[in-house]
Amino acid sequence: MPLLFAGKAGGAITLAEVRAAFDAAFGPGAGERVRLTCRKAGDRTVVIGLTIGLAAGEGPLSQLISGASPTKSRCTEGVTGAGQAG
Repeated sequence: MPLLFAGKAGGAITLAEVRAAFDAAFGPGAGERVRLTCRKAGDRTVVIGLTIGLAAGEGPLSQLISGASPTKSRCTEGVTGAGQAG
């Protein structure tokens, strides 16, 4: 995931891209447990947060993600912070 956001620093990123990255990293369906938070800044929509749904309990992160309920995201695309990521 860090590489996805680092590669998009200052550019647009979509919810579909983020969800696909989570599926690749944590298994099928993991992306359905992620939502973006965005805010308008002038004429741009800026991604200001990322929420990952987790189930209660202990275990590997992939297990906690898969145990959470899918979530909806009102933000489907935005620009990432300008400058250097990381």
